[in-house]
Amino acid sequence: MRWSWRGKDAITMVKSLMTKLEIRTAIATDVAAAADLLAAAGLPVADLARRDPEGFLTATIGDAIAGFVGLEQYDDKGLLRSLIVDPAYRGAGLGRVLVAAMESHASRRGVNELWLLTIDADQWFARLGYEPRAREDAPDTIRQTDEFSDLCPDDAALMSKTI
Repeated sequence: MRWSWRGKDAITMVKSLMTKLEIRTAIATDVAAAADLLAAAGLPVADLARRDPEGFLTATIGDAIAGFVGLEQYDDKGLLRSLIVDPAYRGAGLGRVLVAAMESHASRRGVNELWLLTIDADQWFARLGYEPRAREDAPDTIRQTDEFSDLCPDDAALMSKTI
């Protein structure tokens, strides 16, 4: 089911669909669908196929993939990555729900600090408690990720949050 409505009607429809929201561990086919969404938004996907789907969460509404978020774990540190909400489902807080679900998932796995890189969502992440960091302050494990070293531009904002 895909919606193309905009404005207040779209938000009302998405909110009603949220009652059918399920967030689950991703499977391989979810990663392929998420890669399409990420690429359409101009976000990096080059290393996605090499990642274990179990490091990702998928939000579904009915049979549709509505959103996706990933975690690369490095001991007690994690890289939050590949957050995407299908444009048809934006405006009802699904991004916040996905981030909160991943924070909870990461915490259960022993992560106590999440890091992320963003090109244009730094203000949005700041509202969720993420703080800007200087690139040189990133832990070595985060610096060595593909996202940090190759995939994201050098001017991407680096942020972190203790969870």
